[in-house]
Amino acid sequence: MAVFWIEVIAALTIPFCFGAVVVERIYNKKGLGLRSIQFLALGTVMPIVLILALESVLAGEAVAAIVGGVVGYLFASVGGPSKNNSDGK
Repeated sequence: MAVFWIEVIAALTIPFCFGAVVVERIYNKKGLGLRSIQFLALGTVMPIVLILALESVLAGEAVAAIVGGVVGYLFASVGGPSKNNSDGK
């Protein structure tokens, strides 16, 4: 029974993340930026992975790989967008 409620809460976080980003972007009168997209990715992928893992659809190795990929994606741009020139120098 506890797994059911964990899955329900995880499923409800997905529309909550979308709503939170839309409301925040409208309130601040801005478009979608890098951090907003990262928040949406985190807020959608992680609950889906959690639900699939709890339902035994994904193996432990697959869950670890997906979580590692998401963490790498998030931390890859911690320093901010690259300020390199377009010619690669």
